[in-house]
Amino acid sequence: MTTTVLVTGATGFIGLHLVKEFAEAGRRVVAVDVDPPDGRARCFLGATARSVRFIRLDLAAPDQLEAATGETPDAIVHAAAVTSTRDVEDREPERVIAVNLLGTAHMLNWAARTRTRRFVYISSSGVYGETDPAAGLSEAAPVRLGSLYTMTKYASEQLVAAANSASLGAATLRIGAPYGPTERPTGARTVMSVIYALVNAAAAGRVVRLRGADRTRDWTYAGDIARAARLLIDAPQLAHRCYNVSSGAPAPLSAVADTLGRIAPGFSWRPADPGATPVGVVDGMVDVDGNAVQRRGPLDITRIRALGFVPRYALDDGLRETVMWVRRFRGLGGTPSGSDGE
Repeated sequence: MTTTVLVTGATGFIGLHLVKEFAEAGRRVVAVDVDPPDGRARCFLGATARSVRFIRLDLAAPDQLEAATGETPDAIVHAAAVTSTRDVEDREPERVIAVNLLGTAHMLNWAARTRTRRFVYISSSGVYGETDPAAGLSEAAPVRLGSLYTMTKYASEQLVAAANSASLGAATLRIGAPYGPTERPTGARTVMSVIYALVNAAAAGRVVRLRGADRTRDWTYAGDIARAARLLIDAPQLAHRCYNVSSGAPAPLSAVADTLGRIAPGFSWRPADPGATPVGVVDGMVDVDGNAVQRRGPLDITRIRALGFVPRYALDDGLRETVMWVRRFRGLGGTPSGSDGE
């Protein structure tokens, strides 16, 4: 069994769920991130933080990695990335490339030198681009790369596939529409999911004007994504170089909002008037733009199911956990927005 797992991007949204998953499974975790764990991160990890060693470093600087880790992990889960907006890509393309692509190259080189057994790269279903919402997407579906973010993600996938060998089992996990506790603005994550916006409004008991209520995705609880990553790490052999993971249960945003209405008394929503201009918060009502969510078909998760993956969180369970989390920290910073980073 894998005993030591190194997780990059470890204090970010998905990274924290990865750290907790491996620590709760009894593994020693080396948690690498350019940002140290904040109070929310430590609260989320709870007692499992005792099994975690945090290391602060910049993966875009390979000399820092060599100097700071002093570790020879059995496995690496590489989740570090700049989840960028078009504005960030226009202003800081070098940073996006340095973290999202060169960071992957540095980690793969380090894995080879330390004789790491398994390497899992956390990618995004965003590489599929906009597709027919009714047509499922297998890992063999064509990619449509419409941003620097998806270009660097897909290029990293190719590096990972090329690094796979008899000594290093390397694979990519493409994640679909993640949501859950610990999603928050950070230095690397400046675009929040549309569910983040809806949950924050629900936790505050606000009324939402929702655009794009028919936009449908297979919204996936972040803890289920972390479990899929653990299955890839623990599998004796990997039959494929790429795996999708999602909830396997597509739902429109209207169903998300209806569920939140049952979970959070005081919250309600209404469709926005066609053609109305978003205005933020007026008269206690919050504008949420579901049209920012790309049209995309559900992910085919046959491959990861073959490794024993079964989603543990139905939409109502995952949303309830997320609302509870947001209520606990409401008012401590972060402004909801209605975008989709995956």
